[in-house]
Amino acid sequence: EAVMGVIARLAHRAPLSVMPKIRKSMGQSMEQLEYSDDARVKEEAILLLKCLARGAGSLLEPYVPAMLQHMLRQMHDESAPQAVVQACLSAVGELSLVSHSAVRPYLHVILPEVIRALQDQTVLQKTEIAMRALGQIVSSTGDVVTPYLEYPELLDAVLDALKVKVAVIASHVGGGSSGQDGDDSSGGYRLRIEAIRTVGILGALAPTKLPLLRAGMLPMIVHGEKSVG
Repeated sequence: EAVMGVIARLAHRAPLSVMPKIRKSMGQSMEQLEYSDDARVKEEAILLLKCLARGAGSLLEPYVPAMLQHMLRQMHDESAPQAVVQACLSAVGELSLVSHSAVRPYLHVILPEVIRALQDQTVLQKTEIAMRALGQIVSSTGDVVTPYLEYPELLDAVLDALKVKVAVIASHVGGGSSGQDGDDSSGGYRLRIEAIRTVGILGALAPTKLPLLRAGMLPMIVHGEKSVG
């Protein structure tokens, strides 16, 4: 993975000699992701694709839709292991930074999966990854505030995740826990930072609109205004 990261960065210097190797590696990784029955192999394939996307950047833009389709199939799979789903969430966030135009047509599929991960309070790391991916997707596409209107449950999902994890942190601090509890507390602080950053990216929602949003009325009003316009 580290080696491929270096090779991906070199692609900007010598694309003619490096890109064929990157395309071959991408093809192999997507085949493993699609056909392998080994969860560990799938996770490593996803991490490699994420590493290539981060290193090669815009050079991989034509291949983002194909990679996204493979990721989304894994995220939709109810039997997929948590590690694979988490890796997909993280990779989708990176892919959105590579090509916002390629990700935008899939937002109606990606955002519900991200929200579902945020609502899952059982795995701290999964919530943190979903929060980071949400911030990356929104910042790359420029769709600020709009996700609140399209998905009224998003605001409560972000705030509830933050409240729960802050409560966990407080319990660890008050009880003087250590070891694994210390790791959970550290993860809670990271999640809090990600949540604050993501809320800042999403933008502010007028306080007068909050009751309408939670009542499910605001999206209907906004869509009505658009249709009239």
